[in-house]
Amino acid sequence: GVVRVDPSPEREWLELGFDVRLWSLAARTALYQLRGYVPLAHLHVAVVIQGVEDDELPERVVCAVRFKGLDLDRTPLLVEAV
Repeated sequence: GVVRVDPSPEREWLELGFDVRLWSLAARTALYQLRGYVPLAHLHVAVVIQGVEDDELPERVVCAVRFKGLDLDRTPLLVEAV
């Protein structure tokens, strides 16, 4: 994965890049155990499709969303109607 920190004196953002398909069960379980801290965080999540070839660059953000006070334990599950 990749970690980048805002180089400005304000240090307003932190960027984490990772591929969860490569994570072990232990890492996914540890992340699940930290879910109680999510409501304390301000999360800004963006989706970027990785470009490899020159004609696929520069990469662009496909979509983005911000979360504040997100409580994963109290969020209702969305179930697709069959």
